[in-house]
Amino acid sequence: MLFTRRIMVYNKSMERKKIGILGGTLDPVHLGHIALLRLAKEQLDLCEAVLLPAGDPPHKHCHAPAEDRLKMARLAADGAFTVSDMEVRRKGATYTVDTLRRLRARAPESELVYIIGADTLPNLVTWREYREVFKLCSFAAARRAGQTEAVPEGARVLWLEGDPPAVSSTRVREIATVRGDLRGLTGEKVAAYIREKGLYLMNVPETEAENRLRGMLSKHRFQHTLGVRDTSERLARLHGLDAAAARVAGLLHDAAKCLPAQEQRRLAAGIADAGEMENPELLHAPAGVAVARDVFGVRDAEILAAIRCHTLGGPEMTGLMLAVFVADFIEPGREDFPGLSEARALAGTDLRAAASKCAELTNIHLKETGRAVHPRMETMLYH
Repeated sequence: MLFTRRIMVYNKSMERKKIGILGGTLDPVHLGHIALLRLAKEQLDLCEAVLLPAGDPPHKHCHAPAEDRLKMARLAADGAFTVSDMEVRRKGATYTVDTLRRLRARAPESELVYIIGADTLPNLVTWREYREVFKLCSFAAARRAGQTEAVPEGARVLWLEGDPPAVSSTRVREIATVRGDLRGLTGEKVAAYIREKGLYLMNVPETEAENRLRGMLSKHRFQHTLGVRDTSERLARLHGLDAAAARVAGLLHDAAKCLPAQEQRRLAAGIADAGEMENPELLHAPAGVAVARDVFGVRDAEILAAIRCHTLGGPEMTGLMLAVFVADFIEPGREDFPGLSEARALAGTDLRAAASKCAELTNIHLKETGRAVHPRMETMLYH
């Protein structure tokens, strides 16, 4: 018996240490990822379990910047797993085969186990140098009850027992787009980070949205846009509102401003009221709703409403809508005129009073220049 036990201990000591890697865009990392990594760590006796966010994957569009995906991975790991920035730091397109080569060079005596969902197995043959990938690592996957997946020839698969939550990053993004409840989908820290940063409120990162707007707007209008973006965020923070949502609304509020009048009219149809359709100066706000929705992927109703109401306001404006309305009027790039300093001062203490002051000053200007005042602007005034 003692001899047998010694043989078993000897054989155990001779096993190669396993390093488990769960890679991909992790856009964002969710509870399904963490459960799968935990299963692999426990059942395969991994010496290290690694979350590895992709940097610039060649065949996938990332909605959140690499740095944000890396930070979310660290929040999700919460010290229980290793998080690698290897692919995020690498310049250019990132391929799994290159990552595996680097990992093998760092730990030549260890066995690399790439952790995937079982539904990924059939797609392995589409990976760059997949035969080399099969030589560099084995795969670990959890097979759901009744599910059978063909294993590509040459791939070594270690099947995990268990049923990780059926969560997808796509579903998380869909809910985050409208600032919905992410409980049961992501960890609390990841959910808070998504909300704080406003991730997924647009279908592109903010830097890309800025670049698009730079090409859509005149230089003056683009600078005004950045001023409104920053002022909307500042006012939102000052008054306890959703600063990330205000920032997005401020950034996109004038997205349609420099489009040809005919195009603005086409986009505004079905959104604008009769008064707006008759006044070309007012069309960019309702048209901007269409641009924000169709070009930038905005789905949040309050953000779209803030864009819709940034010129004329309305009778039942939320705090977020008021913040963007006021920001459009008081942003730092505005040349000084009588009453502007008062509006700016009011913005620091009472958004509704500030909005009323902005409406009053606008109405005075319209009447002095012989232009009609839209009824919605009248509803912004205190009586």
